[in-house]
Amino acid sequence: MQRSHRTDASARSCVTRTVAIRLARRRSANSLTRRLRVGWSSAAKGSRGAVFNGIPPYDLWEHPPAIGKIPPHGSDTGSYLVAKVFGARSVILVKDVDGIYTADPKTNPDAEFITEISVTELIARELPTLPIEPVALELLARAKLARSIRIINGLVPGNLTRALDGEAVGTLIYR
Repeated sequence: MQRSHRTDASARSCVTRTVAIRLARRRSANSLTRRLRVGWSSAAKGSRGAVFNGIPPYDLWEHPPAIGKIPPHGSDTGSYLVAKVFGARSVILVKDVDGIYTADPKTNPDAEFITEISVTELIARELPTLPIEPVALELLARAKLARSIRIINGLVPGNLTRALDGEAVGTLIYR
């Protein structure tokens, strides 16, 4: 399998199913890529990270669903679980929205953009529309390693690179 570095433009095709993880431990990019066997690895200003499809191999840790074969958690929760497995300290979810708003900005022009919020405050607000699965928020609330999730818009060129460089892009949800 040939691996290549993707640009923000080529990552657009899988916007809602992509996750970027910044790792707490320093590992070589090649070693990390071999461990993941998917996606590509990236070093942004000295930090180590990985970008991969947000739908991980659920059979490794996901409990079987009560009914049927579809896992009870989606790509957001799966991505967060992968981040925990790799010892990540933060997760960047690449979506097709800018982040979290107080209401749906498509139907409510008065919706305010939330740049940073604690997970407990976000859960308490009970917002009607969230671009992240509630289960991922519950996991973040009990986190020991991955203590933040940043939601960015992957349709905006350069957002992923800026987020990996540590810039305040999108919405940061922290523990």
